[in-house]
Amino acid sequence: MYSALYSSHPLDLLSYPLTYTYFSVIDHYIRFIKDPTSIPHKSFVRTLQSFLFLYEDNPKNIQKLNNFAFTEQVPYECIAPSQLYRLETSLYPEGAQYYSTCKYKLTFPMLYTTYSKQFIKLKKVHATQEVFHLNRSFLHLQKRLVYSNFHDETLLPTLFKVTNAESFIKEVSQLVQYLTGKSQTN
Repeated sequence: MYSALYSSHPLDLLSYPLTYTYFSVIDHYIRFIKDPTSIPHKSFVRTLQSFLFLYEDNPKNIQKLNNFAFTEQVPYECIAPSQLYRLETSLYPEGAQYYSTCKYKLTFPMLYTTYSKQFIKLKKVHATQEVFHLNRSFLHLQKRLVYSNFHDETLLPTLFKVTNAESFIKEVSQLVQYLTGKSQTN
């Protein structure tokens, strides 16, 4: 994990195509679960297919996704979004300090906006170690924010229970098949 999130060239998780598509899938899927009519069906399927295009049958990209998104395992805890910042501060203060604007209520747009602003500030001053902390805390907060949408672990969709890139890709592929009405051929 350390080598993936920390390097001499700080990685912007929301601009890097491989991680951007991963976070887009999560964001779209959460909105789809909450309200299937909230996003156009074709747009959702297109997001999923874009993700699959980058990862299916590409071991190098799969390994990168494992390194960036699945090395920081966060156990399921249903915590109110208003408490997520406080929890992150107690567990990982080095990274949480960059998200103080999310202190009282955390949403995906707020998390993404705060991350982007902080990344730009840190990159300007070449603060590589600080970007590592920013990225790590972002992954923690993002995962916990996903969990906050499900009041019981049994309600958590399989897509959010997976612990590696291969399983995530398989779940996305099955979701595309379900949404497009194609039968599984496995």
